[in-house]
Amino acid sequence: MRARNSRLRTAAALTATVTCLTLTAACGSDGSAAKPATTLDLWARAGSAQSLQRLADAWNGTHETPKVKVTQIPESDYVTKFAAAAGAHKLPDLVGVDVVYMPQFVKQGLLTDLTERIGALPYAKALLPAHEELATRDGKTYGVPAGVDVSSLFWNKDLFKQAGLDPEKPPTSWAEIKADADAINKLGDGVSGYYYSGNSSGANAFTWLPLVWASGGSPLTPDGKPSLDTAQVKGALKLYSDLAKAGDMPNGYDGDTGTNFISSFQGGKIGIQLLGSFAVSQYVTQAPKLNFGVTGIPGEKGGQSSFAGGDIMGIPAGAKHADDAWKFMEYYLSEQVQVETVAKSGALPVRTDLVDNKYTSADPRVAANAKLLAVAKTPVSTVYNQLFNDPNGPFLAMLRKGVQGGDPDGGAGARPPGGGGAPRSAARYARA
Repeated sequence: MRARNSRLRTAAALTATVTCLTLTAACGSDGSAAKPATTLDLWARAGSAQSLQRLADAWNGTHETPKVKVTQIPESDYVTKFAAAAGAHKLPDLVGVDVVYMPQFVKQGLLTDLTERIGALPYAKALLPAHEELATRDGKTYGVPAGVDVSSLFWNKDLFKQAGLDPEKPPTSWAEIKADADAINKLGDGVSGYYYSGNSSGANAFTWLPLVWASGGSPLTPDGKPSLDTAQVKGALKLYSDLAKAGDMPNGYDGDTGTNFISSFQGGKIGIQLLGSFAVSQYVTQAPKLNFGVTGIPGEKGGQSSFAGGDIMGIPAGAKHADDAWKFMEYYLSEQVQVETVAKSGALPVRTDLVDNKYTSADPRVAANAKLLAVAKTPVSTVYNQLFNDPNGPFLAMLRKGVQGGDPDGGAGARPPGGGGAPRSAARYARA
């Protein structure tokens, strides 16, 4: 799940889709007997189309038939297009679903149960735990990881050295983040100790939530309801508020909607920033002189966490060619493809038993991100979009009040009248 603000989805589209699927056992079929597949159509959201095309190319280069065709769909159109295809009996054979929307797809019954197929895989327990949790409901699993990004802490080693800090020792607690950022900020000449995109819901869900997890907290209750009024949430807000008050962040950070999320650190003037694993390859290619390190996102007193983004692949309910679709999924999960295609390209494998391979291990920054796969988390909620992605939702409002507004306690939210643990702005989602 790369941080983007265009991931708004409509509940109406999902409702229309599940209604269609309920009316017929094979809404994606025209009722005729399935013919052998010559082409498997794989739908991919725009942000992941390139990585899924890489998997399709590997398959197409070694299989005469069926061929896998990747259809790229704009992020904001994905759900509505899926609903329209269901209504017209023209569903694809495979779908790559943004991880944060998988619980909603599963809840609505849009995907084929793959529990037995997955259980038969000899490496089933090595599939990314965060992704498989998102794909599972009531003991049944409806997808497998298709690609992954993790969030992590990046630090500029040259700026650390110039500030008198050990360039090989990244911050391992919130106090160290603040102390290191303060020291770097004193360098002047346009250098800032810390950066975050202050007006981006997606970028901050991806990078800020791990601060809470690493401190033993969670933004959600076990059943997926909002839980933003906690000590860990308030503490993480205070960390950012303290950084802002100290002037450790550059002018304009508070209005950044994510446009400068990657480019800010690339310029070499930021000491510390929470980013994503996808940034490593961009910096290596576009800023080869940038001397940086990567580590896990620390908790208040230590520990590490990360946000596991990316995609989960599933087979639409009622798809004609489920057996062929599964063969492709099993193929791309194989060690050969995950190492020689995925890891060789600089991406992270989606199996924890394959992270220690020759390509991933070649760059310590990629290796550091790979190690986070075992501990990375993703919020499991059917209202993730309303809570964390909506720029008018409670999460971004909390950050803006708690950080830019300098009110961590108020940002986390007082209990609404009559009790209850959710902030006033999030309370309406507690019944969803």
